[in-house]
Amino acid sequence: MSDLDLEFHGHDDLGLATANTLAAIRGGATHASVCVLGIGERAGNAALEEVATALDHIGAHKSGVDLMHLTRLAELVAEAAGRPIPES
Repeated sequence: MSDLDLEFHGHDDLGLATANTLAAIRGGATHASVCVLGIGERAGNAALEEVATALDHIGAHKSGVDLMHLTRLAELVAEAAGRPIPES
């Protein structure tokens, strides 16, 4: 155990960014690099919505993210980046 705040900055190698981020938090990381709409990180950090939802629903930790605001956040990021939100 450490008194230092620990940050995890993982990449989406083998499609495991969210799993690795959740494991890091479980292991003691207090901060995690995430992205919105996959923007801002060339190698793919975990998606904010995946990490926040997993933490709030299946994890022992709470994210503090209000999931009801994720749609508006995605819209703001898409507008600022000049990129449309991909169709699902």
